[in-house]
Amino acid sequence: MAIVNLAAIVGFLMLMHAAYGTVEHRAHLKLHDLAFGYPPLTVLLEVLVGTFACLWAGLQLTGEPLPIKSAMSDQHVEQMEFRPDFINLNTRCRALPPKKLSGK
Repeated sequence: MAIVNLAAIVGFLMLMHAAYGTVEHRAHLKLHDLAFGYPPLTVLLEVLVGTFACLWAGLQLTGEPLPIKSAMSDQHVEQMEFRPDFINLNTRCRALPPKKLSGK
């Protein structure tokens, strides 16, 4: 577990150092009035290694995935369609005249 934590920290520090190296490279190019095309190869390699270290450490730290448990597995289909939270009793039907029941 200590190696995984160390890999995560080292990967994060490598990414931060790569960002700092890119900023320094751009400042150096601005100082000499040169155009910025792409970062140096060392910065690109540092980004790749840091990304893979963080990715590997993140996958190792999460552990085993848990199964998804269904809360509705013991209910019937008729019970699943009844959702009292979505019943709307404030409708425009109250403005209509009441229906007359046909007498037998």
